[in-house]
Amino acid sequence: RGVFSLLDPMSQHTLSPGQSVEVRVRFAPDRERVYSGLLHVTSTSSNAPYRRIGLYAVGGAGTLIPAGPVSGAWTKANGPYIVAGDIQVPLGQTLTLEPGVAVRFAGRFGLTVGRDATLRAVGVERNPIEFSAIDTSEGWLGIRFVSSGDDDVLQYCRFQYASKPYAGAADFVDLLGGAVLCCKGRDPRTGGLTAGPASSPTIDRCVFSGNHALSGGAIACHDDSRAVITNNTITDNTADWDGGAIHIYNADPVIGNNVIARNLAPYGGSGILLHVSDGTVTLRHNTIADNGVAEQRMGESANQRIGESAMDRVGALVNLTEGDAAGMRYFAGVDDSAQEVPREAQGIMTVSRVRLNAVNNIIAGHTRGVFELVGGEGTLVFDHTLWYANTTDADPSVTRTHDVYGDPAFEDAPGGNYRIGPTSAARDAGASAGVNIDFDGNPRDAHPDIGAYEYR
Repeated sequence: RGVFSLLDPMSQHTLSPGQSVEVRVRFAPDRERVYSGLLHVTSTSSNAPYRRIGLYAVGGAGTLIPAGPVSGAWTKANGPYIVAGDIQVPLGQTLTLEPGVAVRFAGRFGLTVGRDATLRAVGVERNPIEFSAIDTSEGWLGIRFVSSGDDDVLQYCRFQYASKPYAGAADFVDLLGGAVLCCKGRDPRTGGLTAGPASSPTIDRCVFSGNHALSGGAIACHDDSRAVITNNTITDNTADWDGGAIHIYNADPVIGNNVIARNLAPYGGSGILLHVSDGTVTLRHNTIADNGVAEQRMGESANQRIGESAMDRVGALVNLTEGDAAGMRYFAGVDDSAQEVPREAQGIMTVSRVRLNAVNNIIAGHTRGVFELVGGEGTLVFDHTLWYANTTDADPSVTRTHDVYGDPAFEDAPGGNYRIGPTSAARDAGASAGVNIDFDGNPRDAHPDIGAYEYR
């Protein structure tokens, strides 16, 4: 009955030992979703009088993509593409998605772009590429760039409903960067990095909304990644621990002309978490606003045993020792002692030896705009920053020059419009930083406006 039915119902069928019988099941979905059911088998056999066989199927028009390797071109005409298992772009291969392609994951599956493989998902403004889940409550496991090099492009893509919560995750790649993770491979026996290039995709003019991870609700960059993250809307993403929007660990991305707003994390870095950088992380012309504190989603698993390191689960991520209602602790500082992170809304949090060069950014609407876990351990330089409506703008260890104060006069922040109005304190208050156009493609002059947008 329902979507599953037997094409050839049978009863009183006699089988000799070792024989089998084919049973054909009709599948008739009425809408796009994942369906499950049970086939009940009864027998007079004494060793198996009753068996239940699980049925699992995906309903929907378009092209069904089973688990395994993928390459070639995906076209809008053959979409949507329904992904029914983990898929990988293998060594030396390329997967190209044309404008308008919709990719929907029928379960907790992801797309891995492996060593020296390439993903080119290039949409256009009025015909973006969409990555999402059929079951939005279950989600999907995002795109994982693993030693893929620097020729991957995500442009005019929309990412929704990726989900990598702590509970149930078995691997590093299933914990960090809800929608996009950039990293190197890891040896499953030792946890050490394997040989291969860093993963440094270009992520441009994309929308990330409603994604979730342990850390880095939308994006995570690790292992020397030099990703270029520009002109994106990164809003309303969440994390179990920290980095509501973006998590950076030992990577040196360029982050420019982005709107990073209304993301949530129960602990540090509601907007951005930066953890160790051998090079320099660059922030230019971003609007970082109204990121907040989420209720803890992890339950008991958040309160790990005292002394247990989160490295066991996610590599050298945060070295968590204790989480409670007051805050969370990390091993940090010259003596590697436990440092407590308060539960507060933070635009940016840095942990351990971060080098950060930030120019022409708006940081507004947080309890603390910039928090350095151990004051003076990193080199944090903020130039021409517009600070507004933060209880504390930045810790004393942060180097600040040419500060600007005043209302950015966002056109409609509650509605998600962070363009600046005619009375904005950001107007003509920036410095030339090599960013020649704004989020909307408008030119910047020698006295640019601070933030992602030029006033028009």
